[in-house]
Amino acid sequence: MSIGIAFLGPHWHLARLKRMNRKSRGPVAPLTTGQVWRMAESHLHVELVGKHLVHYKLIKRDAKRTPMSLSNKKAVEKYLKVNKAVLVQG
Repeated sequence: MSIGIAFLGPHWHLARLKRMNRKSRGPVAPLTTGQVWRMAESHLHVELVGKHLVHYKLIKRDAKRTPMSLSNKKAVEKYLKVNKAVLVQG
């Protein structure tokens, strides 16, 4: 079995690391309570972060009232990534 590794060359592990680094990443900062994320037309205020769920307010530019929303962490992180959110306050 060790014969197969010899054919890969001395730096076979570096090629694997390069492939691993290409994966897309979520938001830079992990979701924590009290964060404010800024997007083009709205702000997202993270009110409370649990083990799997996030309570947040999504404030649109001309909204008079904003309801409290509840979603899972992965969905919120994907939303922030797709909308190119920038962490303003954390």
